[in-house]
Amino acid sequence: MIESAAVIGAGIMGVGIAQVLAMSQVEVSLYDASPEQLAKARGRLAENLQLLVAHGVISAGRAREALANVTPKGSLAAAVTGAGLVAEVIPERLDWKLELYTEIETLGRP
Repeated sequence: MIESAAVIGAGIMGVGIAQVLAMSQVEVSLYDASPEQLAKARGRLAENLQLLVAHGVISAGRAREALANVTPKGSLAAAVTGAGLVAEVIPERLDWKLELYTEIETLGRP
């Protein structure tokens, strides 16, 4: 079982992936190259979880636990260090992806 994960990219898809992992009791490090995007992500995640609570899908306690399982990280190195899974959800630009994967290979565990 995966105990920790890094989600690289805090847009709509990144927040959704972080949410699913966090609800599965995985500790998630969330990173985005844009500090503004990263700052918005926690609020979006909280809103998503509150919608699930409002519709009776999960309890408020489960929502709090999931939110606590997601930690924004200010650097790529901090996000991927020790992660058992790295999910990349950055824009579809080959040059950005190649640069990111090259950096992740030097930072993450095998």
